[in-house]
Amino acid sequence: KIKIASIPTKSKSHQVDIYDVLHPSMNRLLYLNSMLHTASYGMESHYEAIVHPAMMAHPNPRRIVLVGGDSILGGKVVRELLKHENVEHVNVMLMMEEEDDDEFQSIADEYMEGWNDCSDLIGLEWNHEDESDSFKCLEEDRVEVFLGDVVQWFDRGSFHVSPVPTDHDNDDSEDNDDDEDSSDDSSDDEEQEPFDLIFINALNDDLVKSSYKALSKDGIMVLHLGTSPFNRDSPDAIAKPNRDNIITTITALDFQSWHIYEE
Repeated sequence: KIKIASIPTKSKSHQVDIYDVLHPSMNRLLYLNSMLHTASYGMESHYEAIVHPAMMAHPNPRRIVLVGGDSILGGKVVRELLKHENVEHVNVMLMMEEEDDDEFQSIADEYMEGWNDCSDLIGLEWNHEDESDSFKCLEEDRVEVFLGDVVQWFDRGSFHVSPVPTDHDNDDSEDNDDDEDSSDDSSDDEEQEPFDLIFINALNDDLVKSSYKALSKDGIMVLHLGTSPFNRDSPDAIAKPNRDNIITTITALDFQSWHIYEE
């Protein structure tokens, strides 16, 4: 393994290291803060495992939210999402400071050629305002990127989710509609259609609670919670309290079911 570059970001918040692996086959590795972040080859199955089980479990995944990480991880996941032709809109909510993310993208563009390339996917569309030949996944027409306070974004949004039908819903529907109309008149919240799938790559239970209300009634939430524990590991409550808090939060929310799977 040969070290190609070591680059601190201007904000000094992150350190990027680039390595080339020469044997058994050529591969370029990008480390962020001493942790393997992505590679030129060999990580496709990781992103496929994050995306496709949930996409195939939903009857019609049109509106998707991806939360957490940075443009590099976001681009890899969005590439897998755009392989599903029924996707109409993808919101990418990044949790890195804009200055750091822009610099991180520049480093990746220089050292990780093709990291955010969707030019080989059939049926995608880009409306380039310039004469650029770029076909980056995050610049596809259905993709919208947001940097900022994600929890606040979910809390501020007004997601009108149709409740799961019950036997007496028809009797109360008109009253409920009147209540919603009156509350909308006195609120500045932006009305939005709920999302079919929410992918979260962040150990933040406040984010889980805030984003839950943005799911459609048959929506699916996917949480990337790290490596699976071994029987010799300490309980999450001791070793990984953030993950333990999130699992506690999930069980308290009104999901019909939840499942644990690993790649």
